Amino acid sequence: VKGQVQSMDLREVELPTGKILINEEAKAAFEGKTAIIVDDIADTCGTLLRAVSNNIVGQYQAKEAYAVITHGVLSGNALEKIANTKELKGMIITDSFPLKCEPPANLEIVSSAPIFAEAIYSSIEK
Repeated sequence: VKGQVQSMDLREVELPTGKILINEEAKAAFEGKTAIIVDDIADTCGTLLRAVSNNIVGQYQAKEAYAVITHGVLSGNALEKIANTKELKGMIITDSFPLKCEPPANLEIVSSAPIFAEAIYSSIEK
């Protein structure tokens, strides 16, 4: 996933949570584009990965799909499902939840330490 962001064509359609598109709107929103799904938490990843493979890439023909998740709980067989979802080009999560095993190749974990450090530093400076 590293280095991919710089090469993406980032002219996307922003869809707020809860917005439902009819088929024609969804096809126009995703077809041939890079889809980036942003969410606060992912537990089993079932809904996210089904949306990517069945709808976003499958039915609506996005060129590729990535996910950016703040808190990757990743319980059960979530890591296996992430690894086996070929339509998901990459996923980035923070290290707010420790993983119990090695992440698959399409999952990148970034440190949340700089965010916390900046928050602490900013609160001391005031």
